[in-house]
Formats: sequence, C-alpha cells, structure tokens
Amino acid sequence: MRSLTFRLTFWYACVVTATVALVLWIGKIYLEDNLLKGIDFLNDAEFEEVLNRLEQVQAPFDREDLVEALRQHTEIDAAFFFFQVLDPKGQVLFSSSNLGSEVIPVDQLSGRKGTLEDGELGRLRVGRYDYKSVEVLIGSSLQSADTLFGNYNRMVLWILLLVLVVSVILGILLSRLALNPINKIQAIARRISGDNLSERIPVPATGDEISRLGEFLNEMFDRLEKSFLQISRFTADASHELRTPLSLIRLHSERLLRNPDLPQADRMNALQEQMVEIEHLNKLIDDLLFLARADAGVLRLKRKHVDLHNYLEEFAEDAQALCEDQQVRFELVEKGAPGFISIDPIWMRHVFLNLLSNALKVSVPGDLVRFYSQPCGRDTWRFVMEDQGPGLDPEQIKEIFERFKHIPGNNQTDQPADRPLGTGLGLAICLSIVNQHDGLIEAQRRDDRQGLRVVVELPTG
Repeated sequence: MRSLTFRLTFWYACVVTATVALVLWIGKIYLEDNLLKGIDFLNDAEFEEVLNRLEQVQAPFDREDLVEALRQHTEIDAAFFFFQVLDPKGQVLFSSSNLGSEVIPVDQLSGRKGTLEDGELGRLRVGRYDYKSVEVLIGSSLQSADTLFGNYNRMVLWILLLVLVVSVILGILLSRLALNPINKIQAIARRISGDNLSERIPVPATGDEISRLGEFLNEMFDRLEKSFLQISRFTADASHELRTPLSLIRLHSERLLRNPDLPQADRMNALQEQMVEIEHLNKLIDDLLFLARADAGVLRLKRKHVDLHNYLEEFAEDAQALCEDQQVRFELVEKGAPGFISIDPIWMRHVFLNLLSNALKVSVPGDLVRFYSQPCGRDTWRFVMEDQGPGLDPEQIKEIFERFKHIPGNNQTDQPADRPLGTGLGLAICLSIVNQHDGLIEAQRRDDRQGLRVVVELPTG
C-alpha cells in the first residue's frame, strides 16, 4: 500500500460500500418492522371478525359450538390465517383446517405478539387474544416475507458489488484528479536545484491545502535560496579574507628564503609582519568558528541575573582605559532605576567591547563616545553606543551587520591604507549574540549631529 492513489481508492471504496450497506441494512430493518406491524394489524382485525362469531356462542364454550361458529369463517380465511382456540388448561378446543394436526407452539411466545418457528408450519407471526374463558391464537405465515427478504438480500449483494466496482473506478479517477496538483508540485520541486533556486511553484488562488502546500514549499525554497546565496557569498568572502594574510605570509617567507643575507633589522621586520598576519588569521578563524557554532545552534549561553549598575561600572572602567589610549573621551549615562537583567555577562561584554572598538575606529582625538543604559518598556532594557565619527549612508547601515562588511575608519595604525582593520565579522558576531539573548540590535544615524548610534535591546527576564 505504498501508492497514495491506491490507499485513497481503497478507503474511498470501503467507506462508500460500507455506507451503502449500512443504509440498506437499516432499510431492511425498517421494512421488516413495518411488515410485522402490518401483519399484527391484520391479525388484530381478524380477531375482531372472530370475536363477532364468538359472541354468538354461550359460555361455557363447547367444542361443537365453537366449530359451528368458527368453521365457515376460518375456511374462508384459511389462505391467510391460522386459527386456534385454547381452554384455560391450554387444551385445544378448535383448530382451523389448515393447521391439520399441528398445534401452534404458543410456549415460544413471551408476550401477546411475536414470531414463532415451527418445523411444519414454518415461521409464523402470532397474536394472542383473550375472550372470557378461552384464548384465541391467530397466526399469519411469514413465508412470503421470508421470500421477499431473501430476494432483498440477494439484491443487496448485487448492489454492493456494483457499488464497490463503481466506487473503485470513481476513487481512482478522483484520487488522480486530487493528486494531480501534488504530482505537478513534485515534478517542479524535483526540477529545482542549486542551478535554478529562483524557480518557484505556481500556487493556485484557491486557499485550499494544495495552495498552502505550494506556499509552504515556496517559502522553504526562499529560505534555501537565501541560505545558499549566503553560504556562497560567505565562502567567497572567507576565501578572499583568508587569501590576503596567507599571501602576505608567503611573500615574506619567500623574501627571507631568497635573501639569506638580509640585514638583521629587515629580517626581524619581515618576521614581525608575519606574526601580525598570523594573528589576524587566527582572529579570523576564531570568528568564523564562532559564527559556525551560532548558525548550527550549538552556542550555549550561561545566563545569570546580573546587577546592571555594577556590571556597567566594570565595563566603563575598561572602556575608559581603551578610549584614553586613543585620546578619546568616554561617558556612561545610566537612566532609570538600575536593576537586574538576565544575560550571559561574558558574551554581552564581548558585544559592548566590539561596539566600542568600532566607535574608536571612526573617532579622532578629542571625540566623545557615549554609552547609554535605560529602560525601554516594561520588560526591555536598551543600550546605545554613540560616536562622533563620519557616520554611514543609509545603504551602508542596511549592510552593517552582514559578514565581512568593514566599517570605514581613520586607520591610525601602521597598516597599509588598503589593508582593512579587523575581520569584518565583529558586528555579525554581535548580531548572533544578541539574537541568542532574544534581543534586537540595529544601527542608526544620529539626528542631533554627525555620527552613528548602535542600539541593543534585551529582555530583562
């Protein structure tokens, strides 16, 4: 039963056939019940006829008197009814001629009316009626009814067989009709690969399960295409970023190998440049490993309820020292009543230091970097890092959290101007950490002056 068409056809045929069988069975019960009620009504009417003749006989009833009173009437209706009259002891006082020597087995009756089974007479529908000191039994043969319902049963079998065949044929047609859109979806989905991820499944505007399935698959292909493009771009960017330090290390190594008689100062300078590139390479690899762990969902936070005021005071001490080293001022501004917040203190410190490092890259001596901490709503806390650098264009702000996007700075180090600072993964890492905290991070242009502000919002609980 691997085929869905077969399963749908099988269950459809079973349900339709069972439903028709149930209806026919209920109809048979209804017919039998009404037929028996009709026979009981005829038996009752026949007793009224018999009663008129019994009233002509004086009690106590004598056998000859009963025969004389009932014989003619019972002979007329012998084709339809059996008659028997019993005395109080159960002895037969009168029997219609069609009974012969048979006695109606009244002991099988539990009530006044019922169905009896006799070896010679067959099935009878019998009514018991009391009149003075005698009991009158009037029975009707059910042979015609049995024949009727025998024919009915045979007709039912043929009907069920026909219904089964027709339902199987209709089931196959309906299942193929119902599954045809799914087969089309399957064919299109099988055709979509890495070479044509932009292709989508046509979705009918019916709003049914098929259209919802098509919409779901298209959404999945959207995510796959986005992930595929992101991975492709990430791989290309990572290769490019890794190629640069490796190329520099190779160039310096070849220079040392080709010139064994280099002065000691030049040799030490080449080795120092190699160490710088190796350090940059290690940092890049660490950042890539972190993002890979975050993307795989294996990064585990160690949340703690942190006293926010003490936590920010410790961060401010380190931030002040980093800013003073570049002759930049730092200011911590706390608004609202400080409280506790549930965070991973190590990773959030990494976020704040990364934001500070980016602010310092665009700052010149004398600039001010301000860090705000304030409540935002009932269960959210907002942190804002503001600098006085040149700011970013709106298009740059949209891409600032993408991987390998370098923030333009003043490049006050001894590195070449064409050698970007950092790995371009810092803000991408910040985004991953904030997302792990179920928070929000975004960059905005300052509206009061030139500069950039990065906003982090975290739930307090």
